[in-house]
Amino acid sequence: MIDFWYGLASVLLGAAISIGVSYYFAHRGSAELQREAERLRRQTTLILRAMEEAGLAQLNKDENGEPLGLIINLSAVSTGRSSASGTLTEAGEDPEE
Repeated sequence: MIDFWYGLASVLLGAAISIGVSYYFAHRGSAELQREAERLRRQTTLILRAMEEAGLAQLNKDENGEPLGLIINLSAVSTGRSSASGTLTEAGEDPEE
């Protein structure tokens, strides 16, 4: 019976250690991912603002001035030309003659 309790204690201790190690690395990875996301958000905001100042883009912003998206203005120009020609004949006259 003592072997059962040693076995159970070993399993519970191993589970507790596994949970602790998993939590540590998951928490550390989550914090690192949040730092990276914030860094990328700042860089993207800088790029979008630079594009707006250069006249390459127009930004849609929230009440804090943070960019929400791009405003795309489209325009088009269409030109055309046509001509027609013909030969006038009297009624009943064959133009081939």
